[in-house]
Amino acid sequence: GSVQLTGGTLTSNITGSGAGTNLDLTGNVELGNTAQISNIDTTLTGATLKLANENQIAGLNTTINGTSSLSMENDSVGNLALGNLTLNGILKMQIDADLANETIDTLSATSVSGTGSINVDKINLLSPTTKKQVDILFTNDPTLKNLVNYTGEGQISYSPIYIYNTSYSDGYFSFVSAGGGYNNFNPAVMASSVATQVGGYVNQLETLHDGFFHMDRYTKYTLRERKIAEECNKYAINDTPLYGYSNLPETSQAMWVKPYTTFEKVPLRGGPNVSNISYGSLYGGDSELYDLKHGWKGIVSAFIGYNGSRQTYSGVSTDQQGGVLGFTTSFYKGGFFSGITASAGASAGDAHTQYGQDNFAMLTAGIANRTGYNIEFKEGKIVIQPSLFLGYTFVNTFDYKNAAGVRIDSDPLNAIQIIPGLKIIGNLENGWQPYTMVNMVWNAMDKTKVAANDVRLPQLSIKPYVEYGIGVQKTWDGKFTAYGQTLIRNGGRNGVVLQGGFRWALGKDPKKHETVNATPVTKKAGFWQNLFAKFGGSSKKANTTPPQKKIIKSI
Repeated sequence: GSVQLTGGTLTSNITGSGAGTNLDLTGNVELGNTAQISNIDTTLTGATLKLANENQIAGLNTTINGTSSLSMENDSVGNLALGNLTLNGILKMQIDADLANETIDTLSATSVSGTGSINVDKINLLSPTTKKQVDILFTNDPTLKNLVNYTGEGQISYSPIYIYNTSYSDGYFSFVSAGGGYNNFNPAVMASSVATQVGGYVNQLETLHDGFFHMDRYTKYTLRERKIAEECNKYAINDTPLYGYSNLPETSQAMWVKPYTTFEKVPLRGGPNVSNISYGSLYGGDSELYDLKHGWKGIVSAFIGYNGSRQTYSGVSTDQQGGVLGFTTSFYKGGFFSGITASAGASAGDAHTQYGQDNFAMLTAGIANRTGYNIEFKEGKIVIQPSLFLGYTFVNTFDYKNAAGVRIDSDPLNAIQIIPGLKIIGNLENGWQPYTMVNMVWNAMDKTKVAANDVRLPQLSIKPYVEYGIGVQKTWDGKFTAYGQTLIRNGGRNGVVLQGGFRWALGKDPKKHETVNATPVTKKAGFWQNLFAKFGGSSKKANTTPPQKKIIKSI
């Protein structure tokens, strides 16, 4: 008789009575690990048959009608030995190959007839190897040799490390890799390199920039406003400032929050074009503004935060989540300002590739300096602010074995970033401070050094880029400051950055003036006063009331 299978998974054995019995297959049919078909003629009519092992249909007389598919892709290498093979159409095949051991799924038949052909359209490469050229016999049947073609997409095959140009001739498959360039490597093996650059390095840089939160806020005010706030309750001034507050919240202790998100494309030098989304937020606190020697003012900030990112490229997606902490010291004198920030963080990442999920850990750290000067025009209505950012970043991605069994070894990344920039700030009479900015960004010594099973992978780095944008800042009630800005990047990074922040002064209303008695008021020195005094500065706060002075009128 006859058995018809139109789809599904066969888990039981089918045994025929020999000549005259037939198994007709249509639709998608999969043979389970224990299923066996024997002693029955088999016909595939527009069917897709997937084998768990090559012995499941061994010795069967097989007829191919129309365009049918036979998958031997089961992560093991074996031989499919058919009985009489009749090709009335096209048989598409998917097979396994082990280049490390130079073996491949093979095909043989007792006899071959018909006018059809065999098209191998996919070769699943097993076990990583560093070999760049391998030739393997697929069939030595004189008739089959001339019926086989390789029709794989792009004429390439993917191994866990290399991409091989693949061809077929006279029964043999040839696999050749040029090596060296990114296009000759499987994108899955580059996950660590991409995550180091576009994940760890980029997020650490964002933390270093965000660490200068107080500096970014305080240097947008005019010199007159800052002088009035710094010398509050010290002097009586009979000149009414155009835009002045009696005090600024940036001279007082405060807490602040600064979120950000980035949407961009990063065409890595030596690598893929990566789609990146990064995000995070810092939560920080500032000390009071302190008097130092020779007219200098200083402040100390500390912060903690989280960051995350998602990179996608060439069928690979990587997610990272981590935390960061750090501190910043900022110094001001007249229109000049400078500061140092340092931070460290850790993150965990997982990359999803064609082989499964890779898991890795990353440690980052960095230190940076930002220095600039305010040049005022029209009594402070317009402020031009040139600046220079210099930063060093350390990124270490710990070694791991990926889902394909490849050992990934990463050397630490030691990179320097140089950013000359310019801001133009407007100080309006209603207290709003709109501004525009442009920065030119260079990264130096930022090439990744990663090996896969001792094969050195392409070095990746971020090309120079320019960023420009607009923002606005506003202060309320002498206690609250908020801002928002948008940056656009072009060049080595292409996309948009959205940033914002909110700062609120702590304690009593900083606008309130203290009445000074004739008797000096002695206050116990705090931690930050003692710290600055240790390095030669005065322990007085910028708005501490000196003895034997009297406020005649609050300004």
